[in-house]
Order: sequence, then C-alpha cells, then structure tokens
Amino acid sequence: MLTQITGEPARVITSRTAERAAAVWRGLLADHKIALVQAKHDLGEAGTANPYDVRAGEVYEVTAVRRGRITLSNGTGRDLVIPVSKLGDYLYTSVTTLDAQSSVPHAGS
Repeated sequence: MLTQITGEPARVITSRTAERAAAVWRGLLADHKIALVQAKHDLGEAGTANPYDVRAGEVYEVTAVRRGRITLSNGTGRDLVIPVSKLGDYLYTSVTTLDAQSSVPHAGS
C-alpha cells in the first residue's frame, strides 16, 4: 500500500529480536524515512484493552525510538508509547519503509 500511496518502491525489513527491530527503526527515523509497523492479530478480542492500547491488526507509524521506548502514531492525535522490552508482545518486528538507499543497518541479527 505504501507504494500505491507514494509511487515509490517500498520494502519490508524483518528483525529477529525486539532490540534489533528498535535499532532498525531508530536508523530509519534518523534517515528521515517512514517506518510503518503492524500490531499482532492475536491481542485478544476486539475492544479488549491492553496496557498500551495497541489495537489488534492496526498499522502504526513509528515516530520515536529513545530511552528504551517506542512511540507510535495511528493518526488519531494520541501517541502510544511501548517499552522495547514489550515490543514483541504487541507488534510484529518487521517494518515497511520506502526503498531509497539509507544507512539503516541490515536486519537479521
């Protein structure tokens, strides 16, 4: 969908750990790249609350990675903040971004 919106090629970067994902996401933001992530689909039934208010299956933009926390936005005007240590419980560790060359480290470690 990112390609359809922007007309530019998109790519998915997958990381094996939450810590590695956070490092990749931080690199994307440092390069002024968009970073889109998806909440896991198995977070409970629709309307079920969790401590971070992450909604199952929703897509979020990563807007900050600092001090061991990830800040997410889904366009509602209210940011969600999740500790990196809990990232894997609520989000997939892959990220979709535009394919322009950057200094982002390659994932996989």
